[in-house]
Amino acid sequence: MASLAPNPHSCPDGAPIVEAEQARDLSAEASPWRQLYEAVLANTPDLGYVFGLDHRFTYANDALLAMWGCTLDHAIGKTCLELGYEPWHAAMHDREIEQVIATRKPVRGDVPFTGTNGRRVYDYIFFPVLGASGEVVAVAGSTRDVTDSRNTEDALRESEKRYRELLDALPVAVYTTDAEGRITLYNEAAAAFAGRRAEPGQDQWCVTHRLYRPDGTFMPHDECPMAVTLRTGEPQRGVEAIAERPDGTRAWFMPHPTAVRDTSGNVIGGINVLVDITARKLAEERQQQSEAALRKSEKFAAAGRMAATIAHEINNPLEAIVNLWFLLGQDQSLSADGHELLKTLGTELSRVSHITKQTLQFYRDGKTPGPVDLAEPLNAAVSLFSRKALSAGTNIETHYRTSATIFGFAGELRQVFANLIGNALEAGANGIKIRVSPGRDWKHGARCGVRVTIADNGSGIPADSAGKLFEPFFTTKDEKGTGLGLWVSKGIVQKHDGWIRMRTSTRRARHGTTFELFLPTL
Repeated sequence: MASLAPNPHSCPDGAPIVEAEQARDLSAEASPWRQLYEAVLANTPDLGYVFGLDHRFTYANDALLAMWGCTLDHAIGKTCLELGYEPWHAAMHDREIEQVIATRKPVRGDVPFTGTNGRRVYDYIFFPVLGASGEVVAVAGSTRDVTDSRNTEDALRESEKRYRELLDALPVAVYTTDAEGRITLYNEAAAAFAGRRAEPGQDQWCVTHRLYRPDGTFMPHDECPMAVTLRTGEPQRGVEAIAERPDGTRAWFMPHPTAVRDTSGNVIGGINVLVDITARKLAEERQQQSEAALRKSEKFAAAGRMAATIAHEINNPLEAIVNLWFLLGQDQSLSADGHELLKTLGTELSRVSHITKQTLQFYRDGKTPGPVDLAEPLNAAVSLFSRKALSAGTNIETHYRTSATIFGFAGELRQVFANLIGNALEAGANGIKIRVSPGRDWKHGARCGVRVTIADNGSGIPADSAGKLFEPFFTTKDEKGTGLGLWVSKGIVQKHDGWIRMRTSTRRARHGTTFELFLPTL
């Protein structure tokens, strides 16, 4: 009401100050100021009023009188308590009036009140009316019914709370941004996906961090699906990417960004749903590896059957040759040189026979485990490579400190030892030492067993490859290797309830590789 009067003063909060002369004009029937104020205040829904320094009403507009349900004559000169305000309410306004008088500053608040419109919530402000010399001569006030807006705000807050709870309950990561890509909202799944909590106003890269394409190449920020959607307004579907978290771990995901538009169709933000597909990708990768391993296994099985067939076919004529050799040896007419040649022939025939029998044993190894003297498969593997070692100038030493018997498959163990000795020869070693000694497995209850050590002085294995040797299809032999030998060997050792480990060095002063196996004994 007082804002319409000429006024050279103002309060700190911008509320108008009414001069004393103007306040007196309000009580003068012929005053044009009274007519002006009454014309304005009669047509406003806000409640306007003036208190005297004694806390009694000196003015009340029509809206306030209607809310009270009384006339101006009945209200003027009365206090809040006398007009039916609850004691706590009346006392609160008394304190606020005194505060305005003492500080000459406005006081603002909100309070519920029961009037002719029922129980409503009102927002009010009391401000000082100053005289010509600056003294407070009255306290004016304005009150507005804010019930509907408060109810709307409460409903909005409740809606936002439920929306947030719904977002946090979703198993997929969801976040929203403004048109510049700054975070406006995100759920708990997004925080878990990112590995950290995002704050409103941060760039969206705090959620997706660094991105990579499926082929592992870096994806620039302007190419990420959400950035494309904000730029073009078009949703991006079917895109797969890899997110790198702040801790260095990575996750496969599929983003589903959608633009948010205003009523004019302008892009004002975006919503992005991130579906974590890491588990699916890992499962696909394992399946592919399993299928590849199965194909390799089938090829090796076929090769084994073919080798066994060839060995079997060789064995038949070989027996005939051995018989002929024996008969020739009985011929007394041969010279001494002839008998010497027959002796050499016999040695070579025995070797060929031994190789064919070993080949058949590798394939025909029984399906039922039994007692195995480790010296037998070790000696068989050494014998298999003795000619190759002799040709390469490699000395193979064996030291058996114990006679160990384990429960298992002799043919499978021959395969393990043959693979390790063959690898040592291919590493360029000129010396291979094989030791068998008693041992204990301290990591598993101090089990009694035997340790088999196969050490070479070859070139050694680089550090970046050493940790991958037992992985399927990893090889350091380029096209010559399948990458299955050590993987299969490890599986065989574990099948026999043992373990295998490796240490290696490429240093010039001391290079070479050592494989150590532990197998529990009977």
